[in-house]
Amino acid sequence: MSEVEKRVAADKLTGSGAPNVPWAMGSVCNRAAEPIKKRVFDVAVKMAPKVEDRWRRRSWIDLFRSCDASRAAEALKPYLTDNDEDVAENAKTESERALEQLKQPQ
Repeated sequence: MSEVEKRVAADKLTGSGAPNVPWAMGSVCNRAAEPIKKRVFDVAVKMAPKVEDRWRRRSWIDLFRSCDASRAAEALKPYLTDNDEDVAENAKTESERALEQLKQPQ
């Protein structure tokens, strides 16, 4: 995780040739303890606005709900009005899913 954080800080994961880190981080969120999930969420929130490629941006915002549903809806708000319709629709769907997930008994 610390290596990913370093690369995020250096903007090394924003280009179109960057590795598909969100896929691997999503796998971490599906298996990790809460502190790690929150750390991945924080990285995704920092990274998503820097990514210009819409497909990659959607991949990063997909992590919000899977890593921390309690903070996802708030973090997704800026993307609800994204210039790219697919990103905005994805943010809306993920926000709805996060709110539904929070309603379910733990």
